[in-house]
Amino acid sequence: MSDPAPRDDAQRHSAYELERRSFRRRRMVDAACALPLLGLFLWWVPLLWQTGETDITMAEALIYIFAVWLALPIATGLLIWAIRRSSAPDRPEARL
Repeated sequence: MSDPAPRDDAQRHSAYELERRSFRRRRMVDAACALPLLGLFLWWVPLLWQTGETDITMAEALIYIFAVWLALPIATGLLIWAIRRSSAPDRPEARL
């Protein structure tokens, strides 16, 4: 039984890059799945604020909730953009 021909450095580097890229893509998909839970947790934060010590007004709490509401779609859009970019075919500018 003969061993298969050893792969050259370019093939090994290419295989390593594919594994690395797929790992990053899976982590971004995991982050996209966890984003609604993060948003829910961030919306619960005003319930933890104590009104006696910190003097946080209702207007400040609503501004905070609106900021979280605005940040969630922006973060989702950035994650979608990054996932699509990572799953695009090999492009010279995509390799960094």
